[in-house]
Amino acid sequence: MRSCWRFCKKANKRQRDSDAQAGGGTRDAQRSATMKPLSILNWYRILRVQHQWTIFQALRYALWLAR
Repeated sequence: MRSCWRFCKKANKRQRDSDAQAGGGTRDAQRSATMKPLSILNWYRILRVQHQWTIFQALRYALWLAR
């Protein structure tokens, strides 16, 4: 869980740095973009690796998330 936290902090810092370099106008355009929906397999991998859920828990929740 700690490695995920470090990754998120680094990603946020990189995003802020790139926003500062590009100016304020691109930031609004980035907020309006939508997230690409993940497949069941992608959700399953995220839940198994990042959250260390059991196979059954990850499969059940991945099916729910991908609906």
